[in-house]
Amino acid sequence: MVAYKIGKKSNKMKLLHINMLNRMHKLSLKSLDTQIHIIENFGFNIKDIRVTFFGRIATVLDSRRVSYMMISDFQNKKLSQKKYRNKVFDSKIPIYGDLDTVYSNSMGDLKRGFFLDIFQTFESTLRQLNISLGNDNIPALYKILNNYILPSTGLSNDQQNRARELLVFISLLRNSVHNNGIYFPVHGGYNITFPINYKGNSYTYSRNDKILLNFELLLGVTEDVIEVLEYIIKDNNLNSHVVNSSPFRAIFIEDKTL
Repeated sequence: MVAYKIGKKSNKMKLLHINMLNRMHKLSLKSLDTQIHIIENFGFNIKDIRVTFFGRIATVLDSRRVSYMMISDFQNKKLSQKKYRNKVFDSKIPIYGDLDTVYSNSMGDLKRGFFLDIFQTFESTLRQLNISLGNDNIPALYKILNNYILPSTGLSNDQQNRARELLVFISLLRNSVHNNGIYFPVHGGYNITFPINYKGNSYTYSRNDKILLNFELLLGVTEDVIEVLEYIIKDNNLNSHVVNSSPFRAIFIEDKTL
């Protein structure tokens, strides 16, 4: 994302910001609409894990959208002037002279936080869904999806492959954010080989490579997470195996296999 220039208006950048905010809002509405559809058509309780996921994703999108607006507004104002700077920063902090850096760091933190929120919501839902099927919670997230959840469904091979492909790709992104570079052990069930294919694109990384997150990628991944969980949760075969649809117990297992 290119920052606004301090004190100057950029119609192009304003349109990009507006477009990004609209996409976040539409994804939030899509997630909530899916939640309502599932409640109305499947009769699940409002506290059912198969329902709560979509509300949690909408909350992430809405909160990050507000943060995005605040950071963009901050950069677009004439904060380089001393009278504005002193309202925002303590004079002892030697960073207010470079507001572009402040903006860049703030957006970077926003993107990392946004992605981790989406991943953790996806991860916790898969773990709780696995428990709802009567299985024990195990450390390896990929094994939960591949060995327990997907075999309980009647999904097509294409749908199952899409779910696996998504989990592998976003786990790769998560590890890069956590470790400041690519780290993918061979255990954990992934058996990763490069290039990784995701949505028709090939990604090849070496150990310690850094992945730069951008909003286009983040929103695309978020949309995929919503769609993949939707067809998993709507699957009749899966639902016939559910023995406890509200396994709301804390899960504190550090996943060292990802």
